[in-house]
Amino acid sequence: TQSTWDIHAEKQLGNMKLLITLAACVVACFAAFPDQDILRDILDEHYDKDARGVTGGEAVKVTTSFMVMDVDVDQEENDEIETTLWMVMKWNDARLKWNPADHAGVKRVNVDEDRLWTPDLEIFNADGEVSETDVRAVVESDGDVIVVPILRFETKCPELQVDNDGEVKCKVVLGSWAYEKARLHLEKEGEVDMSFMTENNSAWEVVSVDLAQEDAEYDCCPGDIFTSQTITFHLKKNKDDDNDGIADKKEL
Repeated sequence: TQSTWDIHAEKQLGNMKLLITLAACVVACFAAFPDQDILRDILDEHYDKDARGVTGGEAVKVTTSFMVMDVDVDQEENDEIETTLWMVMKWNDARLKWNPADHAGVKRVNVDEDRLWTPDLEIFNADGEVSETDVRAVVESDGDVIVVPILRFETKCPELQVDNDGEVKCKVVLGSWAYEKARLHLEKEGEVDMSFMTENNSAWEVVSVDLAQEDAEYDCCPGDIFTSQTITFHLKKNKDDDNDGIADKKEL
């Protein structure tokens, strides 16, 4: 017969095996969902989306690029253009880093944009509200973040009222409302991509497009420099549209 000590030791051994099995199960469960594990680690209670993810007080470098899908003259308000585009924003958040080796080799996760600090880039000369799609950000293991919202907006372009056959320049101006250059370093990347443009029935066609960047100091904030970017659309009246108008007058 087993002694009391042997029975106790056997029970203790059984308990230890159960604990080891449970621990292995927990590890396996977390390993099966590395994305969830990463998001829990990088977006913990210490992450503040109202604060920039930099150390030492340096500026956050934000690069932008643009892919235009549609530019059209508003048929009701003839001095406005309607623009639809993708705005690509890239920056680095030092708080959003992890070691892929600790997370099943995962180097990239997706997260809702509203859970992160994002640059407050706005269309300065928008006439009315700017429609922006809710998107999921791509976060890399080194802290690099990319967000690509679709923007739809209208901007005034008084030159459209001028009756001439020359080119008309319509501008879209954007930048940060809150951050000066010392805290947010805005930098354009490449030229405006027009390869996604869709055909429309506008009386105007886009001949070319320019992207410029400038720094300026404003009366509101002496000593602070703010960066803005300007997309300039060069528009020209569609000749086919003019011909249709002439034909209509002849019929009358």
